[in-house]
Amino acid sequence: MQDFQLYWNIVRDEAEEILYKHCKNCGKTVVFKDTLIRRHNANGKNIYRYAIYKCEKDHTWNQKLSVYKTYTDHVKVYDTKEEKDLPKIEEMNLEWNKLMDKGICTISITIQNIIGNKHRIDKTLAERIPDLSRSQIVQRIRDHSILVNRETCKPSQTLMKDDIITIKLK
Repeated sequence: MQDFQLYWNIVRDEAEEILYKHCKNCGKTVVFKDTLIRRHNANGKNIYRYAIYKCEKDHTWNQKLSVYKTYTDHVKVYDTKEEKDLPKIEEMNLEWNKLMDKGICTISITIQNIIGNKHRIDKTLAERIPDLSRSQIVQRIRDHSILVNRETCKPSQTLMKDDIITIKLK
């Protein structure tokens, strides 16, 4: 039984995100473009993450991306194995059946960089694991075979930089 370590950079391949919204300053429905700038606000109990959109006249609109609970320890520490003990490769797609044939039981994927927003775990894994459908991935998330930062997650969870996805193959 082996563990397998991957490092991913996730980049949105689509064109820039455009929304049609009513602009209070322009007084009509206009095109808002994602600036790829993110801001965070906190109120003591929650941290809110927003995407900043701008219309043609540089008026801004903020879309709430996620809400996080605050905690007293500002840094989460995870038990990790020494890097030299884990085989490392950098590849785009995982071939599920080949990894199982090699006796690999756990895959750890570290998200090094993310460009763009709204990279859901179920969609991202479905794009990069051609052997599994998105519904199979969702079922594995619900069965707790797929974890993010060693915690259970929802299929709709948005991935962040430095997240660690752990996948149990067997």
